[in-house]
Amino acid sequence: MTQKIRKFAFPGIALTASFYYSAVFAIGAIAAYIAIEMVCRKFIQTGKLKLLIFDFKRWQVHLHHWLIAVLIIIGIYLSDSISLSIFWSGVLIGLIFHDIYTDEKWRTDDKKWYQFIYKKRYS
Repeated sequence: MTQKIRKFAFPGIALTASFYYSAVFAIGAIAAYIAIEMVCRKFIQTGKLKLLIFDFKRWQVHLHHWLIAVLIIIGIYLSDSISLSIFWSGVLIGLIFHDIYTDEKWRTDDKKWYQFIYKKRYS
């Protein structure tokens, strides 16, 4: 009596799912990177949109888009009622990557990408 052994296709299913989620994440990250690059060129470089810099006594707070994305990720992580899809995770990571990677390109002063609180300069 010969019994055929049935092979389960788990490795193929796992690879397919992994590829799908990786692709969705990458699409979100690339879309965010390209979108923020276009916004910077069209609005920030031309002066139509100002940077998010707030004055607080002797200090200035600059809300970089990497900081906003990190705060959103932390807020969602701490929330019990909101979940973050793979695509939107990619979008937020794309925003973070853009600000860190292109810091030299869009810099108008001597502040680094990681500086978001600094003393005011008086002229």
